Amino acid sequence: MTKREPGSGMMRRGWLALLVLLAFAISCDQSSSSTVCSTDDPLFDSTRPECPLVGESEIVVPGKTDFDRGQFSGSLDEYDPGPPLGSGWAELFASVPNYRRVARELGDRWLLPDPNGETKLSLVNAELLALGQPEIPEYTLSGEKFRYTMGPLFYRGRLDGTARVLVVGQEGATDEAMVHRAFVGGAGQKIQNFLNSIGITKSYLMVNTFVYSIFEQFDPFTKELAETGPIKDHRNAILEKIYQENPIELIITVGSAAHGSVGVWIDELHGGKLRSGVRRVFLMHPGAAAFAYDKENPEEGPTNPEVLDAVVSSFTKGWDRIWYWKYRYAGWLKSDDDGWTYQGSKFYYGDMNIPWRDLPFGIQRYIGRGGTMTERSDGGLRVALRSSNGVRYEVPYARFPSTISKPYSGYQTRHPLEVAWEPPKLEAELGYDLGPGQEWATLFLETPTQQQVADEAGVTVTNDFDAPVWHRGRTDGSAKVLVLAQNYSFDGFIAGRTLCGDTGQKLNDFLERLGVGSSYLFVTPYPFSPYALDDDQLRTLAATPILADFRKRVIEKVLTSNAIELVVLVGAIGQESFAPFREGFSGTVVELGDPRDRAVYAEWNEALRALEGLSFLPSEPELYVGGKTGFNNVRQAIPRGDLPFGKPLWFGTSGDLSEQVDPSWLFWNAPRWITREPIDEGTEIDTEEIDPTELVPKGPPNVWINELHYDNISGDVDEGIEIAGTAGSDLSRLQLVFYSVSSTATSVVSTVPLAGLLSDQQNGFGTLWFAISGIQNGGDTKTGTDSPDGVALVYDGTTVLQFLSWEGTITATDGPANGLTSQDIGVREYNSPSGTSLQLTGSGTTYADFSWSEPQPKTHGDDRQPGGINIDQSFGK
Repeated sequence: MTKREPGSGMMRRGWLALLVLLAFAISCDQSSSSTVCSTDDPLFDSTRPECPLVGESEIVVPGKTDFDRGQFSGSLDEYDPGPPLGSGWAELFASVPNYRRVARELGDRWLLPDPNGETKLSLVNAELLALGQPEIPEYTLSGEKFRYTMGPLFYRGRLDGTARVLVVGQEGATDEAMVHRAFVGGAGQKIQNFLNSIGITKSYLMVNTFVYSIFEQFDPFTKELAETGPIKDHRNAILEKIYQENPIELIITVGSAAHGSVGVWIDELHGGKLRSGVRRVFLMHPGAAAFAYDKENPEEGPTNPEVLDAVVSSFTKGWDRIWYWKYRYAGWLKSDDDGWTYQGSKFYYGDMNIPWRDLPFGIQRYIGRGGTMTERSDGGLRVALRSSNGVRYEVPYARFPSTISKPYSGYQTRHPLEVAWEPPKLEAELGYDLGPGQEWATLFLETPTQQQVADEAGVTVTNDFDAPVWHRGRTDGSAKVLVLAQNYSFDGFIAGRTLCGDTGQKLNDFLERLGVGSSYLFVTPYPFSPYALDDDQLRTLAATPILADFRKRVIEKVLTSNAIELVVLVGAIGQESFAPFREGFSGTVVELGDPRDRAVYAEWNEALRALEGLSFLPSEPELYVGGKTGFNNVRQAIPRGDLPFGKPLWFGTSGDLSEQVDPSWLFWNAPRWITREPIDEGTEIDTEEIDPTELVPKGPPNVWINELHYDNISGDVDEGIEIAGTAGSDLSRLQLVFYSVSSTATSVVSTVPLAGLLSDQQNGFGTLWFAISGIQNGGDTKTGTDSPDGVALVYDGTTVLQFLSWEGTITATDGPANGLTSQDIGVREYNSPSGTSLQLTGSGTTYADFSWSEPQPKTHGDDRQPGGINIDQSFGK
């Protein structure tokens, strides 16, 4: 809609439109079709005949509008904190079913042959072909139907009970994934323009048909997913909560998926009819207009203008209909305080900015304005955000980073039903940060610009992503620890919270060892993107008077509004940022070396020892160990309570994931291990029926290698490995990966998948023997360590539970144990007679409780069968 400056011409046009519309409404009531014109049918069907629409609506295609796009954006210090505490929204969103498993199970049923050899897919595709419609690809049934990796998208708008307009559609693409709010990209901005054009600028709530983006189009298979089963039930619960807790007057459904899904909700929960005064409008999905353009040459205009015309006509008719109802039914859908109060004479189809109040605090300012600003690549593992200088469909090439494997990622869950690509399910209200509060938000908004800082420092900065990101942690006055550390990664610019990458994950591990809990606040000295800047340039920029003076205001506010007992200064830049406060600060100050230096662990250990005496810290914190698999691979996942609502559990793990590849493109990457997460992980849960105190932690089962036989005095017989552990443990997600040393490497020679459940043989523990021929024999001398071999017990193909070797130690050069050094079991088989094996002895409940013995008579059973308990071994405490 165009911006209209006050003036008599504008007022005359508005009054003229109003008079024409009122005259038309009166004539409709007096005509023979008055029952159609005056219908109050909440289930209005757009295919029914209706009164002629009032006025001539001008169609303006995208890119041709001249309105002020910031007109209804609000202030930059406004933001959406996420679901209100105590509202029940976080818990309801957390009970989302496992979309991956639901889609796969339905796909299996569609692919199951009937007695005639036909599948439901083949029958439906035959019908589609007969209608001249495209077939359903089989891979969307046997593979992934949903783009799950970047997490679900539940809503945008008001969750506080003030929504009067409900919008339902399917808009869960990459712009939305960046901020975890629905309807944010190009389609969302067109819906925003539509809402603004009917006077609704605030009092709305938008939700998705599916909380994940879908592969391919909305087809009969997708329709069944949408309108039956647990996905439908969860969406119905969301719609019903909105309907019961808000004064809804208008429901807008966008696209056929939404039309049908909302219809199912109305039929199932309301007998096909909503309460009086609730009206419905059907719009075509704006995404359909993309088919009007040549993707490679969109600037040449629509090549299929009839598609665009149909979308714009749908919006125009909906706009006219709503204004007709607004004029005809006094008091219905009053405009918001800053919204248009009259229709005007034209509807302009185009984009308007997503209001800042709808988006999380701290996001990059290109999101929600300027149309679609992101691209998807690398099988859904990457989302590329462009600035206004980036060109759509011209994403610069960058090799996908070699992300840290899951065992070293710091990834943690608190419940066996959690899934890595969703926010927390349990304690859902504790799983996100509500934002810094109005005072902090207003202060951060006063940050000098990146260009001002660069000009004063005399440093050339080529970076379009200039939104400052200052903090992470508690801004509510509860912080006891202030951490001043420079942010070197780009993950924080995705979350709007600093130090989310590798440095932040190591610092959170340090605080965890101290027992700080969540009472901390991180502040970074230079809050802008570090793209193309070396350490010396960052120090120079951070030291500029214009930024140093403002940072001093930030730190002063931290110290005056919190009872800070400990300040942690990381690296020279952290120390320099606290220099103005050092003399007057009465608490404890500790200095840490840069965590990017592997050798700094000794210095961090000294800091841990020095802090043992603080009253709120434990007396004996766990110290770090060095080496490639020591300090370098120690991480703590960024706590969910530090991040905006919606971030998946994998975010803030696996070191530095995001990257800025040039001044105009910022890439958000997911860890590679996310695609290897099992399809059956997680399920829908009823959070009201779960007692978190009774839950067991998620993760690999408590199992270990308990018995081993690899060598005989003559030909090797009865070789194999016994697994022991907690009764009931499922071994189907475990593998034994065997390693052997060659002249140049220690490589994988074979992998053996395991299976079966451990039975209760003694005090809740059991064993299973796996017969494996051809296990490497190690060296050929009785005491030498010239040719060791080994085996890794691996969970889900990535998590190494054990890496054991015999006849010496080895360091793996590939496979899941790559870079790890084995633990020599200390005993060996050299000319061992048949019927013997190496066994653990002792008493306990974990591998560490036992020790290996010399060869003795075997105790294992037959292949994949439990045997006897080892000689001199007992399970249980």
